[in-house]
Amino acid sequence: MTDVDFFTPGARLALELECLLMDTRNDAAQSRWWDSAHEALEQWRQAVLAMEASIDAMLKAREASND
Repeated sequence: MTDVDFFTPGARLALELECLLMDTRNDAAQSRWWDSAHEALEQWRQAVLAMEASIDAMLKAREASND
């Protein structure tokens, strides 16, 4: 079984969404997706931070067990 890289396309989607939101900020009142899109982007950012923290903790634990 091969590992699937979800992070790279997910990060690109988040960046594309952020650019789209910034490009259409003057149309915020007209878009019913504005709040939902910002919420989704924030959830992605929080997930990335949590994943990075988990990886850091795993690496530190591995280093500690090798000492």
